[in-house]
Amino acid sequence: MLGANQLLEYLKRFGPERSITFSDGSPRQPVRFPMAAFETYGAILFADLPGYSKLAGQLTPAECAYLVNHFFAWFEREAGRLYGGIVDKFIGDEVMVVFPQAGARNLPMVAAMQTASALLAHDLYGFNPKIGIASGEFAIALVGTEETATVSAMGQVVNLAARCSGSAEAQSVRIATDQVQPVRDVFAGDRWEIRPPELFEPKHMAPVNVVDVKHTTKWEPTFSYLLEVREKVKEARARGAVRQDKSVPR
Repeated sequence: MLGANQLLEYLKRFGPERSITFSDGSPRQPVRFPMAAFETYGAILFADLPGYSKLAGQLTPAECAYLVNHFFAWFEREAGRLYGGIVDKFIGDEVMVVFPQAGARNLPMVAAMQTASALLAHDLYGFNPKIGIASGEFAIALVGTEETATVSAMGQVVNLAARCSGSAEAQSVRIATDQVQPVRDVFAGDRWEIRPPELFEPKHMAPVNVVDVKHTTKWEPTFSYLLEVREKVKEARARGAVRQDKSVPR
């Protein structure tokens, strides 16, 4: 888990001197869970693969796995290695990236927007992701139990970025901000449509202003990506990388 390992190293470098554990208090079979967190500031970026539910109805489960892994690999290359984002986790067909302030090469919000710009501008396979960005305070923390803990960003700003992504249009970025000029500085040129700030009311959260950015030049692949997915998984089956449970009724 590259992202979790990177966040763990980040926690060790900037975070608390030690972790402690607590009991869940259960009278039977109690479980202990860790507590170690580094409270910081930065930006969170979520990206969603639009139309995945429809595509999943046209693909086998193994083909779905190939599709989302290809999306994640493309995303990780553009997100983490160019502008210093740390891929926190893959959730279904979504990706979460953290841009912490400590140790950052650039302002976190700027780095997150630069990542979004690169993703939409170099979308070779026409994934057309929906992207949400928010900035604020969050914690890099151990999450889980003593036996199954990982590291993740926690806090309200994480939820806000996810809500922005979920409500964005395909091939666009929804940014939780009322400052338009920094957005224009990153998304410069006639291939971007930047809309004025508007009020966004995410479910169970306070209203915030958002700026929507649309990539106006849509890339249409000259090949059938779904055909490629099927061919690649067919190859994986032939090489023994995909195996079907024969006991499952068909």
